Amino acid sequence: MGPWVDVATGKDTLIFNRIDAKWLEVRVERVNGRPKYQSGIFDYEIQGESIKIRSMLSSSTAMPSYYFNINATEKKLRIGNFYKPETGVNLLDFRKQ
Repeated sequence: MGPWVDVATGKDTLIFNRIDAKWLEVRVERVNGRPKYQSGIFDYEIQGESIKIRSMLSSSTAMPSYYFNINATEKKLRIGNFYKPETGVNLLDFRKQ
């Protein structure tokens, strides 16, 4: 699925990789040259209009479910806010890079 850029900030990026294993890389905007704490690698499973996500650094095996929708024609992705809860925004919109 490749890289997707946050429509609101133009800085946060989701990168879906599917080579040997499915993993999602989140690159959050940088502060003083370093990525923000929300950046990381996540294991994921897509099931219909939901995505289950777990940080690869977490000791938990739980995979919370979030809303997930891709509009391939318009190159848009909408996902539940799993990495920036402090913003109070429930859904995040991304565009294909």
